[in-house]
Amino acid sequence: MGFQEEIKQIVKMCPKNRQTMLFSATMTDKVNELVGLSLNNPARVGVDPIFQVAPELTQEFVRVRQEEEREAILMGMIK
Repeated sequence: MGFQEEIKQIVKMCPKNRQTMLFSATMTDKVNELVGLSLNNPARVGVDPIFQVAPELTQEFVRVRQEEEREAILMGMIK
């Protein structure tokens, strides 16, 4: 990821009693480093890779280059 120093600076400027959440689809070594830099006593919630969640689910990625068109495209897809 390459932005550990920036994260350290941001964390130093944040209040101690803050709530910080980190979400990641994968738990790589780099994500674990980020956890160590920014979270205090984190709770981990995960999905067991042995079990499939919603096997009939199909995921798709739609890239919209013009930001001003995103909402209209989303609404069209929902309808």
